[in-house]
Amino acid sequence: MTSLNIHLHEFDSQNKGGIEKLIELASLGPITISLAPLHLREERYDKNFLSLIKGIVNQKGNSLGQRGDTNFCVRKYHKRLDKFHENRCPYSLRKNPLEVQFAFMERGKNNLVGTFDKEPEIYTPPNHFYDEDTIKAAKQLDFTHFSVYDVLGIKPSYKKSMTFVPERSCHLPRLFDRLSKPYAIHTHLGHLIQHWNKFKILELESLQALKPNKSFFVKRVTNSLLKYTLKYWRDITNLVSD
Repeated sequence: MTSLNIHLHEFDSQNKGGIEKLIELASLGPITISLAPLHLREERYDKNFLSLIKGIVNQKGNSLGQRGDTNFCVRKYHKRLDKFHENRCPYSLRKNPLEVQFAFMERGKNNLVGTFDKEPEIYTPPNHFYDEDTIKAAKQLDFTHFSVYDVLGIKPSYKKSMTFVPERSCHLPRLFDRLSKPYAIHTHLGHLIQHWNKFKILELESLQALKPNKSFFVKRVTNSLLKYTLKYWRDITNLVSD
């Protein structure tokens, strides 16, 4: 069984093919839909699309997720680097203090609740970059689940009254994919079309059905370091190819 987290982009209300697949997928089993609250404030989605998403996330077993607030870093040196991270910047030694993270996460959560009449259950730090203060803020804001990027095949774990959900990308090959099946997958509407034959046969389960285990500390740390390594390698490759 696999939990599926669909990350919405700001232009997705125009993706007719992706919307059709999303509707079909929602009829097959429980799913999670996550989005950046900034796109709500800037009215990037039309009313019909928001009504559709509201109906899906309020169905029994489905969940609403929050991806930061703006979903991008405000620092100025990202001209040729990936700026899509918010809680923690992988290019800076300066941390976002707890009160700063709490403030923008709370603002975003209020936007989601006001739009969808539902509390978001899972917090996904943009690009899966976070620190201990991110976890503290999520706990203070009553999130029940927290998504982390899965490279090593780690299991769901439980910490600070939250279930940590290890998510793999649906389209990028991973060295350890053959060692264990993913507990959770994150994807986008465009990938639903591209990889539909894989998605339509998934045995889906809700976030609430995930059974957390005690997570082996060394494996969790190693998984996090590999996530950073993959990120830096991708950015270096992009810079060289430009």
